Amino acid sequence: MHRNVKIGDVVLIQDENQPRSSWQMGQVEQTFLGRDNKVRSCEIRLSTGKKLRRPVQRLCLLEAHEDSVEEDPDVGAV
Repeated sequence: MHRNVKIGDVVLIQDENQPRSSWQMGQVEQTFLGRDNKVRSCEIRLSTGKKLRRPVQRLCLLEAHEDSVEEDPDVGAV
């Protein structure tokens, strides 16, 4: 199951002309919905301050918001 990208998410921006280790990292500043109310593209702020608009298919989510992480009661149980 995939979730919608949210404002504040940290992502890698895929670049077919670069090896994965050279992809740029950025933070989602704004999301744009399609007719189905799913996020289809995002405005991303790079560390340089530059902003890019990219489709979600070209983004790799690195960090999830804490409110979307479910705690597993069995983790750490003895």
